[in-house]
Amino acid sequence: QAMASRAAARAPARLRRLLSSLAAAPPGGAGMWVRSLPRQPQVTGRYGLVDGRSANSQPVWRQEGGPGWLYSSTEGIWFVTVHEFCVGKTGGIIGCLEEHKGLPPQDMKQWKRWGGPKSGWTPDEAVATTNDAEVGAQWEAAKEQQLEQRLADVPPVLALSSPGAHAALAGKYSLVAGRANNAQPMWRQEGGPGWLYADSFGFWRFTDAESKISDAGSVIQSADILAPSHWPHQITEWKRDGGSCGCDGGENKAEWQLDTQVAVTA
Repeated sequence: QAMASRAAARAPARLRRLLSSLAAAPPGGAGMWVRSLPRQPQVTGRYGLVDGRSANSQPVWRQEGGPGWLYSSTEGIWFVTVHEFCVGKTGGIIGCLEEHKGLPPQDMKQWKRWGGPKSGWTPDEAVATTNDAEVGAQWEAAKEQQLEQRLADVPPVLALSSPGAHAALAGKYSLVAGRANNAQPMWRQEGGPGWLYADSFGFWRFTDAESKISDAGSVIQSADILAPSHWPHQITEWKRDGGSCGCDGGENKAEWQLDTQVAVTA
């Protein structure tokens, strides 16, 4: 806390706000920070230790205000997942490149991230973890700045073309002011039930009910993980009628079907 207070005096305004909140926080909490910018802003931020919970004899951290969980797999690999039911299993969207052998996440220097169906696992030097509050505040400020810059050119209106399947979702979608999901803006269909949003992996998704957003329910999704870098109208391939991600062990594992008739324009 003393370190955070000293740093606040010399930091930019955005960073000062974050450091001030850290200085005012009660001691303890075993905070951990994850950085995966610019590709995974949705899991970048502070993680708090989950009291009384462990995975494979190691502590578990949960992201504050985001979907991330930080845990150890059965093979002794630190992972970040966006699904609680994956905690303790092999998978996730961030993983260290070697067994931790009892070392905490902040001592692991080499990480990989899940880049999507096309690129798979990719080593990324931009991925890191820390338990240093000052460094963590800097990462949170960088995330905030990235989002501000990205929102400067967000398209206010988008149009979905989906002849045949899911024609009811076709039409114009307007930006929903003040709403975000997984660090990305949201759009709502004009005169219809549709919503356009980013899921916790980074896929753009169209759903027919707002209630399905929290569980990443959708009937149309981008073919790859591109939400942090591409707006929906910049996506060239879309899929429809898929099932679950598969890591929940559910029976709904239908393959997403590429549909060249689906298109989004601005």
